[in-house]
Amino acid sequence: MKTLNIKGWKVEVRSDLYLAGKTEDGEDYTAECYYVTIERSDGKMYAHNEIYYGAKREETENGYPIFLDYREDAKIHVDYLKNRIKGREEINLDYWSLMEPSYGSEYYCKVNGF
Repeated sequence: MKTLNIKGWKVEVRSDLYLAGKTEDGEDYTAECYYVTIERSDGKMYAHNEIYYGAKREETENGYPIFLDYREDAKIHVDYLKNRIKGREEINLDYWSLMEPSYGSEYYCKVNGF
């Protein structure tokens, strides 16, 4: 287990859009998902591997796809995780993935050779 000291790092909830499936008309259904990030003052960032999806695909009795809105539930779960992480001084990196650094940050410039 590899750990990382995150004392002083900013803990945030972020969201992205994702393709949740196709509607009955064959159109893409785009939904929102949520996850926790930590960011060091120089812009280095990690994202927690747990993603909370804001939509759930189901089917009607006739087999047509419908998408249920789960954003409020997802936000409750991701906020709970964020608050748990805020209370820690270190994390287990097995549950985190390195992200692209914040655009224009010191770490972004270091990684990209600026």
